[in-house]
Amino acid sequence: SVMYRHCNLVSPQTRSLQDRNFRLQNIVQNRRSLLHSQFDTRVRRFFSSDLLEETLLPTQQPTEATAIPAVSPHVPQPIYLKDYQPPPYDVVFADLEFFLEEDHALVQSKLTIQRGTKTDPSVPLILVGKEMELLSVSIDGKPCDQLEYSVTPETLTIPHTPEKFSLEIHNRIFPQENTSLMGLYKSNGMFCTQCEPEGFRKITYFLDRPDVLTKYNVTITADKEKYPILLSNGNSISSGDLSNGKHWVQWDDPFPKPSYLFALVAGELCEIDDTFKTQSGKEVALRIYANQKDIAKCHYAMESVKKAMKWDEQVYGREYDLDLFNVVAVSDFNAGAMENKSLNIFNTKYILADSKTSTDADFANVQRVIAHEYFHNWSGNRVTCRDWFQLSLKEGFTVFREHQFVAAMNTVAAISRIDEANHLKSVQFKEDDGPLAHNVLPDSYLQINNFYTSTIYEKGAELIRMMHLILGKDIFRKAADYYFSEYDGKAVTIEDFVVAMEKTSGVELKQFRNWYTQSGTPLVKAQGSYNPKEQSFTLHFTQSCASTPGQSAETKQPFVIPVILGLLDDQGKEIPLKLKGEDTEHPPLSRTLQLREPKETFTFLEVSSPPTPSLLRGFSAPVKLISNLSNVDHIFLAMHDSDEFNRWQSMQALALSILIDLTLQAQNQQKMIVDERFVHAVNACLSADIDPALLSRMLSLPSESTIAEEMDVIYPESIRKARTFLKKEIARILKEPILRRYRSLSHISNEIAAEYQAQRSLKNVLLGYLLESVDSSMQELALDQIRKASNMTERFGGLSAIMQSEFAERRKALDEFYAQFRDEDLVMNKWLSVQTTSPFLTMEELVTLEQNPAFNIKNPNKAYALYGGFFSNLATFNDDSGLGYEFYLDRLLKLDKLNPQTAARLAALFQYHHKLDVNKKTKAIDLFRRGMEHPLSKDLYEVFQKLSST
Repeated sequence: SVMYRHCNLVSPQTRSLQDRNFRLQNIVQNRRSLLHSQFDTRVRRFFSSDLLEETLLPTQQPTEATAIPAVSPHVPQPIYLKDYQPPPYDVVFADLEFFLEEDHALVQSKLTIQRGTKTDPSVPLILVGKEMELLSVSIDGKPCDQLEYSVTPETLTIPHTPEKFSLEIHNRIFPQENTSLMGLYKSNGMFCTQCEPEGFRKITYFLDRPDVLTKYNVTITADKEKYPILLSNGNSISSGDLSNGKHWVQWDDPFPKPSYLFALVAGELCEIDDTFKTQSGKEVALRIYANQKDIAKCHYAMESVKKAMKWDEQVYGREYDLDLFNVVAVSDFNAGAMENKSLNIFNTKYILADSKTSTDADFANVQRVIAHEYFHNWSGNRVTCRDWFQLSLKEGFTVFREHQFVAAMNTVAAISRIDEANHLKSVQFKEDDGPLAHNVLPDSYLQINNFYTSTIYEKGAELIRMMHLILGKDIFRKAADYYFSEYDGKAVTIEDFVVAMEKTSGVELKQFRNWYTQSGTPLVKAQGSYNPKEQSFTLHFTQSCASTPGQSAETKQPFVIPVILGLLDDQGKEIPLKLKGEDTEHPPLSRTLQLREPKETFTFLEVSSPPTPSLLRGFSAPVKLISNLSNVDHIFLAMHDSDEFNRWQSMQALALSILIDLTLQAQNQQKMIVDERFVHAVNACLSADIDPALLSRMLSLPSESTIAEEMDVIYPESIRKARTFLKKEIARILKEPILRRYRSLSHISNEIAAEYQAQRSLKNVLLGYLLESVDSSMQELALDQIRKASNMTERFGGLSAIMQSEFAERRKALDEFYAQFRDEDLVMNKWLSVQTTSPFLTMEELVTLEQNPAFNIKNPNKAYALYGGFFSNLATFNDDSGLGYEFYLDRLLKLDKLNPQTAARLAALFQYHHKLDVNKKTKAIDLFRRGMEHPLSKDLYEVFQKLSST
């Protein structure tokens, strides 16, 4: 978005120098053409023109008029939001032809380009493109000679153009060698694309930025036997066979879209078909494509598509706008899925599901991601983002819509909210607390790929949720209608969205904008006091936010923080909430307070006895809450609160308090002692009438990473000892009631209904406790569950419990599982991750796993399963030997050469290093700095740079 910022004002002297430079560069281009026949194709394809220019051109010092700051070519430079300029040219129409061959693809693009009304005619047209071979350039049908344009490794520049013209470009690309999985690449015999955020520039030269909206007509030609299915965006309008065994299909998309939404798929695929009738009566054809082996696992995804389409009509009034909606499953894919207009491309992980090979969590993820990508048709496609700094405009809003949908599909809405909050706390809070912290609306970036983060997605969704809470359901819906209507077919900003909320509701959101421009997780402290004389209860709130990169705590302004709360009497009944100064006959039992100042006080009247406050119900704001509630208060809330989210949160808070104490005891080599009140609370939960889905979450201990997030200094080994000790103590004391409850769940239907999913979830949690008991017969119980299970949830749940426990026959269980599912690619990813996340993993076993046929470093799913699992294995990865750190650097450097995006995302898993002890922290920073001594992609360089600056 800033590549044009130096092109607005060009003096005659500078113009003359530019023309001279163009001529010099074109001499280089001519000489390069002569050299083409002398170089191997592979060398020519990626030959650096920078190196060639250095060899052929005389060394010149830039004049004052052309001087630019000296920058090392190896150090990427940031892009800033403040430098945004509208595109100087628009691509009105793109007619693309693809000729797909076995060792390359030819791309012929015919672009109708219009100079912007405010663009000076002296401003050159600069198109971006890389890793391709340029064959020819023509303007209005006339071939350009090499003096009329200039090429660098990442740009095609045409200095003189008409006001409106047709630009035709022919180029060759090499999908078969594209391991970055960006642009057009080949996966298991199938051609497919991923263009968000900047992949289209690896297909052909283009104005590859989200604020250039273009209508596309696409023709694909390929071998009919090898690639019988040819897909692109929009509707198929024509097709035919050729005499040479090839065929072609033409696609037309009537809706202008940015290049990141372009999609192409070609392969030998099977399909399942269905239809959906919209609320206006239009029939939409639905098709899901996958390879023959997997197509039978796509039916649940098809049902999810129809549910999402219906829900979006009912809740947001959004109807699908084309006659066809296609979904394709791809095994090699960097993301979870991609919302390309009318041609969604999915990672197989989020499209394939059957009870034999998929867990209940897999089914939930398929439904969730299907809905997310479909909802993007309006919140992302019809209304898109102006620049990549506005990424949360489409992602935050769509994640919020996804969360609403999941809650509507769940019989216990609090369950989805618990899972969302748990994920936010374990992933996004960690991000906000470290060197990778950034605003939801970032100020700058080196590589936009690195900003597809939990902050942009999940925290962004929480900001929309808070607006929904502040405005109210009905007003928010009216505001959303206005937003979609006002900005349909446009590329807009987060500010436009917030203004739409303000205009429709009349609610001023000036202070609320601080959530978008300030990074970090706010800390809210709540102190309650009871006045028996006045029969009043007062809550004192303070809010603050710690310093984050580039933002000191002193400069941060207060946030708007909605806090939903209730007060419980000593019988667990809700107390009417009458605020001091308020005149109402029927005060509510639950209400929302808005914190706006650093310190605020609220007093409730007519409270006859000291109450127990239930704060931040439903996780009404993404903040950390510290209160003066005691462990006894948390137990009381866990058993009596009407808010199911806070029942779970109370058990988590109690467990965290105990686990932190145990960790410090272990670190100081003291005897670990468990507060038995927590064990009694677990026992009470087991015997209480609690929904199994909620109970399974209430009984689940906070993860090692969650415990680490709550500590000022992380002691990985002590955290593991503490958590294991607490689990063993619960198993020792409560073995019999746990076993009774486990056996009551012996016969569960395999149906994918919420009722049975809840039972399976609880069964697996209980098994995890039983395996920590000293009774060896519990090991047979686990093996029995694995062998007799007729669904993957129970089978993999048993294997996971075994791998987390001191089970004598772990290898036997792994081998049996492998033998049964070795041909199931996604199941093998589970098999890899269950080993790399085990506390008993050794470095020898890790290296051996890399050699297993189930692993392929080029496949992102497998890289995340093996490397991601190990890098997240807190105590094992941070072992004092330092071998985990060396493994981390070595594998990331290898992976960076293949797939920079995957390497960078894996590197970011170590963002907590600044909280380790001094010795480990020093080693980690040295590791990142050593990494930066190597030639790196922008993706990995940016992550290492930020991590090393701690």
